[in-house]
Amino acid sequence: MLIKSKLTNEMYDDISSVKIPNNLQAYKYMINGLKPIDLIYTDRLVFVFNRTESKVFFDKWCNHLL
Repeated sequence: MLIKSKLTNEMYDDISSVKIPNNLQAYKYMINGLKPIDLIYTDRLVFVFNRTESKVFFDKWCNHLL
């Protein structure tokens, strides 16, 4: 399903994205060069990243290297 980004106004596929509700994790992704493709705001901010581009960052996050 295609979704229009509130952040960039571009269309992206929901299946090829990953949602990060942990603000510290999203912050670490961004200061290391990964740009979010969308931002969802409900009762908290949820950052949306491209799934394939964020894989390296996720692996580093899990190994406490980010």
